[in-house]
Amino acid sequence: MKDYKAVEFNEAAVIIKEIGLLPLAPLIPGYPALNTITDPVSWHAGGDSDPWTWRTRFAGEGIAAYGKFISKKAVFISKDWVPLFLAVLGKNDGPEERYHKGELSKEALTLYSLIRSQEGIDTRLLRKEANMLGKEHKKAFDQGLQELQGSMDIVISGIKEKQNEAGETNGWNSTS
Repeated sequence: MKDYKAVEFNEAAVIIKEIGLLPLAPLIPGYPALNTITDPVSWHAGGDSDPWTWRTRFAGEGIAAYGKFISKKAVFISKDWVPLFLAVLGKNDGPEERYHKGELSKEALTLYSLIRSQEGIDTRLLRKEANMLGKEHKKAFDQGLQELQGSMDIVISGIKEKQNEAGETNGWNSTS
């Protein structure tokens, strides 16, 4: 396989388009991942050359779907390849039907219903609306999201800045 390298967001976007699937971290032996094609020093450094900030930009700019689609690992799927992955990973039945067949957890169905009614909802608000705020609900919340991403019922669409009650930005961003 070609030795891919990316320093800028646009270079990584071209690579995703070319190879179709790019894991965030190593997933397939001998296959590139975002953290192997970029300089480790650039991660979490902030700014435009930080690959950590790119992960939601790919989704937000319509370059690739982003989510834990394969083996509960974060991957990018080129927008041109999404129909192929949907045919392989997607389910013929909707979440409601799968829930009634015992193929989807109650938590995943609850999360799906909220996401469907509030498209683009950020994860903090989703946890609150689903009554999964407590520490004891974190695992069920995370597993529910992974179930829905693994069947491609949902994808990560971007990030939302955390704001306090006065509307000021504070804290870590949240995915939506």
